[in-house]
Amino acid sequence: MLKSVRSQVLLVAGGLVGAAALAAGATYALVNAGDTSPVVTTAATPSPTPEPTVSPTPSPTPSPTPSATPSPTASPTPSASPSASPSATGSGSRTYAHPKPGSTYDGLFLKVTNTGSPDSPVLTVQATDGDGKVFFAGLDWGDGATEPASANPQRCRAFPSPTAQPPAYAPKPGTLRRTFAHDYQQFGRTYKIVVRVASVNDDCRPYGPKAETTSVTLQVVVPAASPTPTATSAT
Repeated sequence: MLKSVRSQVLLVAGGLVGAAALAAGATYALVNAGDTSPVVTTAATPSPTPEPTVSPTPSPTPSPTPSATPSPTASPTPSASPSASPSATGSGSRTYAHPKPGSTYDGLFLKVTNTGSPDSPVLTVQATDGDGKVFFAGLDWGDGATEPASANPQRCRAFPSPTAQPPAYAPKPGTLRRTFAHDYQQFGRTYKIVVRVASVNDDCRPYGPKAETTSVTLQVVVPAASPTPTATSAT
């Protein structure tokens, strides 16, 4: 009997030592030496000592900041867009384009007529132009003699833009008539006569005519001189 009790004490002590080893509070078995089946007892896990609960100091509740009442924003008053006022057209403040020819006009035309004899021709020179100043441009008699050309009549002037609506384009027709005479000193020959005329835009007006030249060639045949008849005395 004493032996049995001692065994129980040792087991309990051993159980106590085991319990000390399981400081974490795990489950352990306590076995009686005389029993055949162990009794499983769950040891209560020691609760940690509760620390004193510190109540948080309540932070002061911020007083609401009064929101500023928005003052009404004045909308900008739309300014009236300035309308473009037509500027008054004063004298000379507006210009117009120069007129252009509305149609085509006759060009330079030349006619030469010989009203003299073959050895003493008399030439009538006639020239016209539907728009242009006509002038004589020279004559060659064919035997070395010539008639000099007239000076070019073109004298340009300024044509500022018109300040009033100009009338329609008006052509400036030109005409020429000249007469020339010549005596050939050599007979029995054929001579080639060349007559030239020209026309220009004499004042260089805008859109005026272009310069033109033309010529006429004619031939004259001078017969051989007739022998001078000799007088015969009567017997």
